Amino acid sequence: MDNSWVSIKRRFLSPGQTEEGQENGSEPVAEKTAESDGEVSAAPAPSAAPRQSVITGEILDATGRQSEMIRVGMGQVMERLDEIARLKEDFNSLVIEPISELITDYPFVQAKLLETEELLH
Repeated sequence: MDNSWVSIKRRFLSPGQTEEGQENGSEPVAEKTAESDGEVSAAPAPSAAPRQSVITGEILDATGRQSEMIRVGMGQVMERLDEIARLKEDFNSLVIEPISELITDYPFVQAKLLETEELLH
């Protein structure tokens, strides 16, 4: 599950942006800056906030196409499963049930045949 989350995060990052939200090759901006008289400023630099990745229409379109392909594929799988269920029912009614009836009726038929042979002799 962890690998899939990483791939999702990477998909929505801007080109050249790392997973921490910083540009490649740049170092994090220090929150403290020194002024000319040596005092430290408490206000962070305005560019210190991580850059938000923008979800473009192209990414959403690709995601929509993938979702549609998955939906169509699942529909086809469901149709095939229904076909298999119908084939199973047909096989049972055409093959299994007649064979089961023959197996069940065989001792009675054999007994009747033996009685008929006794009467003929």
